[in-house]
Amino acid sequence: MLCTRARGQKCERITALVPSRVKVIISEPMSTISSNADINSKYQRLAAEYAKLRAQVPVLKSAVIEEQTRNSHLQSEANEKDSRLRRLEGEFDELRARNDALVKTIEKLQESLASTDVLQPPKKGKKKSEMKHSKTFDHAAIDSGLLEQELSRKLAENAELHNEIFTLQEKHKSEIAIANHLIDEKKSDNTKLLEMIAKLQTRNEELMQQNDRLAVRQGKAPANRLSSPLSCLAGINVAEELIRAHVDSTFVELETDELKSIVMDFVKRLKNIVTGWINLLTTLGQRSQLYPCDISFEPLPSSIEQYSQSLIHASESFTGLVPVLDRFAENVVSYQDFRQVKDDVAELATTFAVVLQECSGKVLPLFDISIDTESRVQWCTANLDELNQKWRSHFIDMVALFKNTIELFDASNIDDLAADEVVRSLERLANCASVVAESFVKKIFVENRIPTASKKLKCVNDCVQQSFQTISRHCIDIHMLCNHHKQLLNRKLTANPMRRLSLKIPSTSATPKPSPKPANPFDDEEKEVDLETAETSTSADPDTSNGAEKEEEHRQRIVFYEAEIANAQKRLAVMETEKEQNQVDIALLKMKLESALADKVAASNNCTTIHRCEAEMKLLNTHYKDKISDLVNQLQIVRSRANYYQNECEIIKRHIEITVAEREKFREEAKNYAAKAVELNDDLETVRAGYEEQMRNMCDHLADMSARLADQTETISSLQAASNGVTNGNVRKLLLKK
Repeated sequence: MLCTRARGQKCERITALVPSRVKVIISEPMSTISSNADINSKYQRLAAEYAKLRAQVPVLKSAVIEEQTRNSHLQSEANEKDSRLRRLEGEFDELRARNDALVKTIEKLQESLASTDVLQPPKKGKKKSEMKHSKTFDHAAIDSGLLEQELSRKLAENAELHNEIFTLQEKHKSEIAIANHLIDEKKSDNTKLLEMIAKLQTRNEELMQQNDRLAVRQGKAPANRLSSPLSCLAGINVAEELIRAHVDSTFVELETDELKSIVMDFVKRLKNIVTGWINLLTTLGQRSQLYPCDISFEPLPSSIEQYSQSLIHASESFTGLVPVLDRFAENVVSYQDFRQVKDDVAELATTFAVVLQECSGKVLPLFDISIDTESRVQWCTANLDELNQKWRSHFIDMVALFKNTIELFDASNIDDLAADEVVRSLERLANCASVVAESFVKKIFVENRIPTASKKLKCVNDCVQQSFQTISRHCIDIHMLCNHHKQLLNRKLTANPMRRLSLKIPSTSATPKPSPKPANPFDDEEKEVDLETAETSTSADPDTSNGAEKEEEHRQRIVFYEAEIANAQKRLAVMETEKEQNQVDIALLKMKLESALADKVAASNNCTTIHRCEAEMKLLNTHYKDKISDLVNQLQIVRSRANYYQNECEIIKRHIEITVAEREKFREEAKNYAAKAVELNDDLETVRAGYEEQMRNMCDHLADMSARLADQTETISSLQAASNGVTNGNVRKLLLKK
């Protein structure tokens, strides 16, 4: 029994020990397997979540951008509605105040009506009329709204009439002031002309007396002096013609050279404007292929294609004007007469007008269609639409002003052309070109901030802006040039005012008709009578009955008087020089006379030749001194221009240096970015290699773990089989013993 008990206890101990060992063996590999499985599952879950988040990033980014644009649109709409609300509140306050005023006026009218009813005595036997009156009064009370409207309309009409009366009174006062000012100017001009005539008369008398004295000294009879006023006036006219000839011969060369330089500067700036138009039309053609439809992403509509082709043809037409301007500049150098310049200018203006008419007829309708297309796109806001419409109207106005300015130089208008009219037209053109450039800058400022705006479109917009600024700048330069030389252009464009205003006096050989009273040209009363008769004769002319023609004639008279004053001042300066020259001549003549009386005929001849040579040398000396002074002035002008161009070249050089420095800077930044990209690629490769190495290690570890798991399962199964066999044998033995 003891043996059997010991054996049983031993078997129980073995059975108790076997499962514990098996549990230990099983627990160790299972814990490692579960930890590795958790890591793999977490890694896969994190990778899946990372992929989901990475896929959601562009969607969220686009949603954020859309929300930002929506917020900006809502903000702009809120601002517009706020401004509209303020405007409506202001209108409401005005209407309420007007309504209160109308209510007060209606109350006053009702009180006055009631007082008139009380003051009127009642009449017997007229109940029907009273009933009718009460009915009409009730009807008027019912239709108080209509009365208020009628009253407001009458008040508005009354206010308009008061405003018109006030404007007419102000206009009448201004016209009276202008007329008084013109009258004062004419009086001052009249006094100046009278003083000039008196000076000319005294000068003529002095010259005649000197001639008489010289004739007496030479042993000749003095010439008969002009005694009659007509003969005196004829002498003054002859002196005036001589002065005019002397002035023309003295200044014609200088004015011709100055005019040539002005025309050359004008042609140079006009050529720059033509180049600006060529660049503008070319860049607008490129812009039409990028906005509102991009040719690289979608096919262009037929209207946009036609617009682009018309811009290219217009650019080619303007390119044909460049050789025409070059030929004109070459011809200007060889001109000796201003009439040739006028003829060539008229021909050049005709060529320009033909090109502008052809281009505007083809381009402007398609330009309107392109602006409408830009306004119909989805991203075009109300502000951008307004800027488009402003730019269109300003651009069309600029083209029209170009046409009008060029038509002034046409062959049919150049003979009646005035410098003031040219300057005014150029001023309007320069202002309009500046406005067009500013409106386009505002337009592209909004367009460049559209999310779909490409870098190419922004670059083309900048080129168009530069073209507009070039045209505007050179238009301003031409206007300043013509305004600076306006007096010279007036002298060359208009007829000679000296000839138009000279007195028509018959020659001294013709016998004047007998008259009861001799005409005195230096009498103010007779002059006023002549002016009155001239005015009556001009007023009797049926062609001057129109007010516009009278105004034009008055303006021409003012221009003539101004030119006459300028010429009179020049004549005074010339007469002073002539006086000095005459004094020199008188001194020379005295010397000649003394030498002739002292010496014999041969000696006198020698002396006269010597003095003649000296006089000629003096004249040549003065002439060449004037020429040298003119050349010095021209040299100063050329030096100033050279300094200006040098400054321009230095500015351009600085811009080039800045752009070169920026280009080098961009190159360095590009190199740095390339190095950073290479470094990031290397880091990416190293990280990728590390992940691949980790994945290989994980695969090897999983293979080892799977092998160990297989070995452990085999040992567990063998141990379980062994334990089951031992327990079954012991049980059988125990049963048999029992």
